[in-house]
Amino acid sequence: MATTSVVTEQSESIITQPSIPSLELLSPSLSLNSNISSLLPDRATHSISKKTYSASILDGSCYLALSAIHCIYLACIAIATIYIHVESTITSLWVEQRHSIPDLIKHDKSRLTKIPKHLTIAISHELIHERSLEDWHAIVNDICLASCWAWEFGVKELSVYDKSGVLKSMAIDVYKQQVSTLHQWIKNSTNTEKSVHPTLQFSIISAEDGQPQMGRAVQKIAKYIKENNLGVSDIDINLVNQFVHDDSCSDPDLMLIYDGLPHNYISLDGYPPWHLRLTEITNGYTYHTLNYPFFSKCLYRFSKVEQRFGH
Repeated sequence: MATTSVVTEQSESIITQPSIPSLELLSPSLSLNSNISSLLPDRATHSISKKTYSASILDGSCYLALSAIHCIYLACIAIATIYIHVESTITSLWVEQRHSIPDLIKHDKSRLTKIPKHLTIAISHELIHERSLEDWHAIVNDICLASCWAWEFGVKELSVYDKSGVLKSMAIDVYKQQVSTLHQWIKNSTNTEKSVHPTLQFSIISAEDGQPQMGRAVQKIAKYIKENNLGVSDIDINLVNQFVHDDSCSDPDLMLIYDGLPHNYISLDGYPPWHLRLTEITNGYTYHTLNYPFFSKCLYRFSKVEQRFGH
């Protein structure tokens, strides 16, 4: 019996002893995992900072490239503006020294295949805040001279559009100067066909003239339909044109836009659109002076345009 107890105690010691080394073997793996987990945030932070640095370099490169493109674009605009201004100035001086404008008008008129009956001059609204009182006086002088050239070419109607209404506010002075300038031009003219030239109709238009005019036209159309017992189907383009142009100027054949910023697109600045269905529009934003070379260039461009009217 004693022998059995000893063996049992030894067996128990043999059975219980292997459990201790197993904990010792597991402890290094636990510490290793904890070390790895402690290192993971540092790697994530390093990768995030690396991505942020790369994004900053990319953003900076894009910003520099965009700034370079803007500088090149502005330089091209400046060079084009200076070139056109110098060319216009040289051409004007050459015309004034070598030729007289009446002789040039006579020469150009013989070469043009058609003349616009109604010419409208639209002053760009882009530089409205930069224009001084002297600039407006210069614009009025250009318009008065342009009315003389238009009369010489046989234009029947000349209108000036100014969105801001500045010219409209000084309309009395503008009309007086225009009549005086044209009268002096006709008096000094050597043209033997003065009686053949039609009377030039001159008018000033602003953005405020569009909506009231259309409102009056709609009221007249409604009254006409009611008095004549007409239906909606009886309203056509001819009927609308009859009332739209009842108390206003006719549709311009040629629009000349000048004194704006240099660009290729055209801005009408609120010009009544129902008057521009068949109008040839000339972009002269880069010209800040309405001189005769630019005026004749627009007429030549209009003369070459082929217009086809559908029915």
